[in-house]
Amino acid sequence: MIKLLTILATLVWTSAGVALEFNFDQQPGMPQEAVDGFNRAGALWETLLTDDITVNVEIGFEQLSPGVLGSTRSNRITASYADFVMALNSQPQSASDAAAIQSLQAAPAFQLLINRTADNPNGAGSPQVYLDDDASANNSTVRLTRANAKALGLLDATAGGFDATIIFSSEFNWDFEPDDGIDANHFNFVYVAAHEIGHMLGFTSGVDILDGNSPPDRGPFNSDAFVFVSPADIFRFSTESAAETGGAIDWAADNRPKFFAIDGGATGLGEFSRGRTFGDGQQASHWRDNQGLGLMDPTVAPGEVSQITALDIRFFDVIGHETAGTGTAEGTRADLRVVASSGFTVTYDVVVANDGPDDANGTTVANMVPGLFADVTWTCVAAGGATCASPSGQGQIGAIVDLPAGSSIVFTVSAAIAGAENVASVAPPSGVVDPDPTNNSNTPGR
Repeated sequence: MIKLLTILATLVWTSAGVALEFNFDQQPGMPQEAVDGFNRAGALWETLLTDDITVNVEIGFEQLSPGVLGSTRSNRITASYADFVMALNSQPQSASDAAAIQSLQAAPAFQLLINRTADNPNGAGSPQVYLDDDASANNSTVRLTRANAKALGLLDATAGGFDATIIFSSEFNWDFEPDDGIDANHFNFVYVAAHEIGHMLGFTSGVDILDGNSPPDRGPFNSDAFVFVSPADIFRFSTESAAETGGAIDWAADNRPKFFAIDGGATGLGEFSRGRTFGDGQQASHWRDNQGLGLMDPTVAPGEVSQITALDIRFFDVIGHETAGTGTAEGTRADLRVVASSGFTVTYDVVVANDGPDDANGTTVANMVPGLFADVTWTCVAAGGATCASPSGQGQIGAIVDLPAGSSIVFTVSAAIAGAENVASVAPPSGVVDPDPTNNSNTPGR
């Protein structure tokens, strides 16, 4: 039988009109300022998610392991992949939801890349990745946090009992009032609390189970024992998994890049962490560290002021939560995009005329564009009986034209400044979520 480690979603420090409701049940002796900090963090999520659910959280404030700021133990349920897909389809859908659902592998089972199992065809416990497509238990089961299950309707929206327990370390200097800035030697309590709540809401990965239950320390276990694929893992891809016929998620414990995608792995929206043991040293239940991706990064430094990003919100949107503006509740969303024409293009005219009195057929016209220009093109427009050998061309002008008396020709030349790039971007104001940030930057010609 597989030995299930106690997997805690942890955040460690480095030196470098809403229906959602939280019920915070504090452990004895918890300081009021910490309770207030949790309430503020919950209120932050309540402005961003509109799920009609009640989430019950036990909160505490005590000594934790060295370097650990906060720790979340989420209670979970399991559901069939078929029921998970059906629940996603039954939700009010944003553009991201629709794209994600369309990209899902067909129920009742999904393919995945995995390694380090007893039944690895490359040898028991081998780190070599292989395709698991036998439609057995680990290919047809999804394991969700209770809060995520409530949002999807797979658990009663007001079901009693704790959905998670979140404990904060009492051994750090905390700033409980981040609005006026964070002291350089203090940590943002509201930010860390919001991060831990994010794990409870579903930012988790079962890859951490495989990562901690593989040789040489444990196992190997058969692939069927790893029935811990989370909703986040359904959107966890690698270049290798996306290339599999029919698509596959990447659930391997190794240090290859894994990324969040809602189109079957064709477009990576942000990298995930890869695992503490065999990956990059951080739990797979996070964004990749030091990429500036959002609230769910695995580390935070003293004095750091962070926020929930559009990528964070997009993630929670596609795993089954309703975000502001996507359901029946009102919210502030703006799908911004930007397209720039080159700001480094020069256009000018070369006018050739024959004032007479005689015709000048077979006239040679030349225009030598300086070498600092590139992508030179031109057009030729004739008037008064003149004729152009060609209506357009590329490169330097070297044309033979007919110019009867009283006629003229206008050459219009366009050229770009060689090596110059024009980068345009757009970003929403504070409080506005852009559901598709991938089109918020544009470099003409790319």
